[in-house]
Amino acid sequence: MKVTCTGRRVTLKPSFIENAEKRLAKLDKFFPDEAQAQVTVTVEKSGQTVEIMLRSKDLAMRAEKTDERMEDALADAVDLLQRLENLEPDIEGTQADLRTLGSQLTTLQSDLNDAAKRLDELEDQDAVGTLADGLRQLERM
Repeated sequence: MKVTCTGRRVTLKPSFIENAEKRLAKLDKFFPDEAQAQVTVTVEKSGQTVEIMLRSKDLAMRAEKTDERMEDALADAVDLLQRLENLEPDIEGTQADLRTLGSQLTTLQSDLNDAAKRLDELEDQDAVGTLADGLRQLERM
């Protein structure tokens, strides 16, 4: 992963840059191709903000955290990105479950349509007195 670090109103120490590269290297396994990471550190009165923007060919993710220490903000931002990555398989699994339920619903609709047609046939033959009678006759078939 190619990591670019930028400091706003601060000069970043080489140790911070190495730490950022080391932490972001752990996220490299989630990206199918060469990813780029932009780490921006901004020093303000309220604290130090670390913003991480990850980009690859078909995925972009962003995390921003503020803390008193930029190292802690970096750790929190990387943790947030890891949690976001862990959600991705759950979303894909949910989509697969929805597709399965959709096909089951289609099958049930088809079965219901078949039963309705059969019930109409029985009504046409005057073999059914009530809907309950028709359902009992369907169960026997």
